[in-house]
Amino acid sequence: DQAAAREEGDRDQSPAGEESEEMSQEQRREQADALRAEFLERFDVLRDDMRDMQEAQIKSDQMQAMFDERMRMIREFADTKRQLRDSVESGIRALLLENQVEEWESIERTLRRNRLISRGRLSGESTDLIDILDSIELSEAQDGIELSTLVAAYEIEIDEALRQRERYDYTDALDFMDQLRKWEFDASLRNIRKRLLLQESIRDLNDQYIEAISAVLPPLEREEFRRQGLMKGYSRIFRPTRVERVLVNAMEIEDLDPDVLESVAELIQAHSDEIVVANEDLLMILRQEDSNSVVERAEDRIYRMQGLEREDDEFDPMR
Repeated sequence: DQAAAREEGDRDQSPAGEESEEMSQEQRREQADALRAEFLERFDVLRDDMRDMQEAQIKSDQMQAMFDERMRMIREFADTKRQLRDSVESGIRALLLENQVEEWESIERTLRRNRLISRGRLSGESTDLIDILDSIELSEAQDGIELSTLVAAYEIEIDEALRQRERYDYTDALDFMDQLRKWEFDASLRNIRKRLLLQESIRDLNDQYIEAISAVLPPLEREEFRRQGLMKGYSRIFRPTRVERVLVNAMEIEDLDPDVLESVAELIQAHSDEIVVANEDLLMILRQEDSNSVVERAEDRIYRMQGLEREDDEFDPMR
């Protein structure tokens, strides 16, 4: 009877014990949430304090004097470098005979293109179509007047676009550094967008002349030139896929049955046809998103300088 009474008593006390335990867990969760909120609040205060200290330190007379001296040295070095190059080119030009001046201008454009075009940051901005044409063997019959006219026009237009970008780098780019250290962030973003327009103009010229030059080449050379131009400028898109590599390796298997070989060849052609369409769509997206990412990286840098955080955009069209 006593054992039965104890068992009955345990059953009566059991719900109360469970309720007490649940309340205890709920209280622990509330305490943890409260501690987390308090920590985040203290962290925000600390971050704001650090940002204020950083801004005050940067704007102090001592730091500004150091930045002024550094910017003076950078500008002086850039001016000296440009003057030295101009002096050498002027000296060479002075030694040329009258009938050599025109040829020198073409050589000068080539030297400038070789020096500047690799400084591109956008996809398609660093493509040198002259180098690609030189790598393709063209017969004399194929290398006609129309192609020569297009190549000459490309050399002149890309040279002017590269010179404009270089002028920016020796002037406005230095102002951009000055704007950042003065915390003139709106002006610095406008400066970034200004250079971006120059970069896009070079990329767009390359894209336009890839199509224009391809149009005057014979079929085989046309396909090769366009393929190399796009692979050089947009290697993230125009490159062999894993499926293509597998199919090509399958074609190299020794003693492969002719019927199987023919089937693999058909698969390669079908896959290639589908990839061409997909790549053209990706190219349109990349051209837009490539420019957007330049501005976004600049904005991220500015946010970090201010001790702020940007909300990450989960959607990335290029992933």
